[in-house]
Amino acid sequence: MKLLLGFIFSVLICLCLTSCAGIFRTTYYITETDGWKKLKPCSEGGITYTYDVTPDTIMLNVRGPGTSAITVGPIFFPFAFPTCLQFWAKEESKLIVAATLYMNLPCTIYPQSIRFTDNEGHMMTPTMIECLDMVHKQDITKLDSTAIVQGIKTSGAIRLRWHFRGKQARKKEFCVLIDTPAINGKDGKPLLIWFRRKTEYEYIPFFGH
Repeated sequence: MKLLLGFIFSVLICLCLTSCAGIFRTTYYITETDGWKKLKPCSEGGITYTYDVTPDTIMLNVRGPGTSAITVGPIFFPFAFPTCLQFWAKEESKLIVAATLYMNLPCTIYPQSIRFTDNEGHMMTPTMIECLDMVHKQDITKLDSTAIVQGIKTSGAIRLRWHFRGKQARKKEFCVLIDTPAINGKDGKPLLIWFRRKTEYEYIPFFGH
């Protein structure tokens, strides 16, 4: 009797191990807007696009929540392990847009000159804006209202990061409108790029069958 119970228990353990798996969700953003080129590879995560505004360059990097687990556990063995024992990983709603501007001539960058609009035409307001002077390698600083209004003087490369959370980070589509900085008293043409969110699902078994 003990041998029989041991055999049955061993079979159940093997079935459990072979059925353990995870379903993972990956969220990222793509664009098909003319004039922007996709860069490969991307060292920052997400997808980076670049636009040449003679004689300067603007790069945009858009990062969503990335990869997260939806369910982890014995997915195909519910009669022994109920679905209530599976884990639900809640995805944090966050969106980060980083703009790197390479300027050959001194100019002033105004953060409000880069605007975000969702697919319903509503303006998107970031919860935080960060700035990094890539020439002097200073620490990342959070911009207050004064710095946003007065602008940021630069003569090389500067990076701005906008953080969105909550409902604004869950928008399926949004666009970025960039007023290129005035150089030698001349304004460049506004740049527009649309981003569309894509989601992919992947099943990964933890043990080989």
